[in-house]
Amino acid sequence: MDIVIYCCFVQPKDFIISSADYFNYNFSRSETYLSESFISAVQQQDAYDDGGRLYATQVTEERFSAETDAITNYNKDEEGNPLVDLYGADNFLLNTMDVIDGKIDWEALGTGKYVLYALTMDDNENLIDNPSIHVGDTITLHHWTMDGLAGTLDNSFDLTVMAKVLINENTDTERNTGAARFYLPTEQFKSLCNDPILVSFPFNVKDGMDSDMNSFLSNYVESIEPSMDFESKETYINSFNGMTSLIITIGGALSIIIGLIGIVNFINSVLTSIITRQKEFAMLQSIGMTGKQLKQMLSYEGLYYAAGTIIASLIAGGLFSLLVVQTVASSFWFFTYRFVIWPMLVVYPFLILLTVIIPIILYRQFTKRSIIERLHQN
Repeated sequence: MDIVIYCCFVQPKDFIISSADYFNYNFSRSETYLSESFISAVQQQDAYDDGGRLYATQVTEERFSAETDAITNYNKDEEGNPLVDLYGADNFLLNTMDVIDGKIDWEALGTGKYVLYALTMDDNENLIDNPSIHVGDTITLHHWTMDGLAGTLDNSFDLTVMAKVLINENTDTERNTGAARFYLPTEQFKSLCNDPILVSFPFNVKDGMDSDMNSFLSNYVESIEPSMDFESKETYINSFNGMTSLIITIGGALSIIIGLIGIVNFINSVLTSIITRQKEFAMLQSIGMTGKQLKQMLSYEGLYYAAGTIIASLIAGGLFSLLVVQTVASSFWFFTYRFVIWPMLVVYPFLILLTVIIPIILYRQFTKRSIIERLHQN
């Protein structure tokens, strides 16, 4: 079984900075947001290349809902319309979104009359789309000012869906789920809000300078603004590498332990057999069987054990792999199943060698006494 990392074909970002609450999936209830001072410090670094801000609203203060039957959501406004997530994004973010349907006219998008509808992918890289929303549809959005659980309608406006775009949920959202997502350019979004909140700042760095930026960010959040945090592509790569190492370590340790238990059990079985058959072996030697013939007999018995073990392991191991391991692997999107038999083929020669040598070694320990002594043993 191999571990692989799947990536959407939406363009990735090298780093993303925000508040610590954002990375703890607590942004909607947070009172700490990304600071401009953190962004400014990043932009002053030599490693910095390009980036963009993502804006949203604090749902406890103001919300957006859509007057349409094409969208469903458990959370609704005062009039029963489903709540939606409306974002404001800088050009850096909008340019990294891959157009799935329609075409983006940047000049028209800047008029504030159009909006981009966001699509995502599931863990198996299947596109998650709402077929009830079409490019060219006009959706009426409502802006609500919240006072506790009650809301006051401030204004309503119509936006036309210009295109459907694929987004990266780790860098282009508040990391929440359940609501339809729409995107506007930053300035057009701000004009619709009372208090736009800075969600995050994804950015790229110059080639070969990832480690420099990573060191700077680590020092910054540790010593200057502890309420801030960051993630990078390396964060996810290291996470998967750590999981891979853990699985390999646990699997390897279990294999070694089970292998040692098997060897000990085999030695114990052979030892018990030889102890209980000492008198039998002495009688065979007394009627003419040589020591060489007796050792050959024990070796052949060991080979029979090995042959039985090989056949049983191939059948049982193959069935376990196909029925159990494959089922477990298919339940995780980052696993891919592949039937691998070469480790067993590598172990089998050592198994055959052990089953031949161990009986001979143990037998020699009991043949140090004479045949007469062994015949008289109870």
